Amino acid sequence: MSNMLTTEEIYDTLNKNEIGIMCVKDDVLIEMLAKNISFNDCIAMRAYDDKKLKVIRIAKVFYSEDPGYSAALMKTRSDAIYELFSRWTAAGYNKSKAKDFLKCKAFKKYYESLDYLKSDYIIFDENPPLKIAQHLGQMPIEDYLEYMPDTNK
Repeated sequence: MSNMLTTEEIYDTLNKNEIGIMCVKDDVLIEMLAKNISFNDCIAMRAYDDKKLKVIRIAKVFYSEDPGYSAALMKTRSDAIYELFSRWTAAGYNKSKAKDFLKCKAFKKYYESLDYLKSDYIIFDENPPLKIAQHLGQMPIEDYLEYMPDTNK
């Protein structure tokens, strides 16, 4: 029987992850959400009674099974690992300033610690933590005054 995550579990896991990523294997909810979308499509998901919103992208990578070769699958896998590497670099973990994720031992150790290559789906938070979002050009600091120090004290 497949697992079934809740929107609250997804929301909490993505909020706790500095890079804004979640690796998922064999999950009914994610399978339903990802059914008719591509990696570039965003999904809005509500969690908790106060309707907290989380916008996510789901990469269907199917590393835990052998779905056969397809150009679309190879592109999704490539896009997802590149996105992870970009976020990992933006978070300041790319100490060697590697340009190629395939040649970066520290990055390989990181994604192996996530069980990345055992996942069926990789979920990316479209509103990742501040440091990552600024680097990726998704969140200018002036739009998020709650992160600014209060200088009126």
